[in-house]
Amino acid sequence: MILGNLASSVGNVVGDITGLNKPSKNTITGSVVIVKKNVLDFTAVHSTVADSLFELLGNQVSLQLVSAENPDPANENGGKLGKLAALEYWNLAYTPLLAGDDSLYKVSFEWDEEFGIPGAIILRNNHTAEFFLKTITLENVTGEGRIHFVCNFWVYPDIRYKKPRIFFSNKTYLPHEKPAALREYREEELQVLRGDGTGQLKTGDRVYDYAYCTMIWVIPIRVQISLVRFLEVRLSILTLGEEEPADHLPKQILYKPKFTLGPLPKTLAAH
Repeated sequence: MILGNLASSVGNVVGDITGLNKPSKNTITGSVVIVKKNVLDFTAVHSTVADSLFELLGNQVSLQLVSAENPDPANENGGKLGKLAALEYWNLAYTPLLAGDDSLYKVSFEWDEEFGIPGAIILRNNHTAEFFLKTITLENVTGEGRIHFVCNFWVYPDIRYKKPRIFFSNKTYLPHEKPAALREYREEELQVLRGDGTGQLKTGDRVYDYAYCTMIWVIPIRVQISLVRFLEVRLSILTLGEEEPADHLPKQILYKPKFTLGPLPKTLAAH
């Protein structure tokens, strides 16, 4: 499991986020658009205060670039991982008072050319409250320019997920063109969406499942006969793109049926 074995690649989280580790030569800047929970909702006030405190303690919203070109044998041949980067100035950024308004945050990634072009982003919400992630945009990517990630998903606290959230760029591929470095990530994401069919789904689960209905609808026999006779009459007067009058209908453009209903079964005709 690639996303389940990221601990060895994460390294010193605090050092990566605060920039204590040695920086690389290249920096990719990005902008993240999210919608916070409505601050006028008193039930969310405690979450807002807790998130601000978590920011001061280093529990931030972190992002990690994933290479679409170069696999890493140490990461089960999944795309190479960049260093963790946090959303900047969470506590200082303007937060709209009305629900549905956007908040814009900046982020800076350390990225070496040997990693190639990013194709995915791993995101961890280390706060206590969920937020709606709309878009992530990377600027001035070497060899690519601007890369868009249209997300449109609620992101809950990371502790609710078995694996970190991952978002893929908007670049589309034919099946045979899919980057090998991202293939395992996409397969794991698909497994998460399918679910394993066990346990109770909880808030934050993203399983797309089917609902089952055990109700049996019984149509009375007279209703069945009326429906069949109605269809038989209607279909018998239809023509294809021609104006043809009917005995009891005005002249109009009707459609010719490609099939006709046969006689009613004897058991039904008796009614």
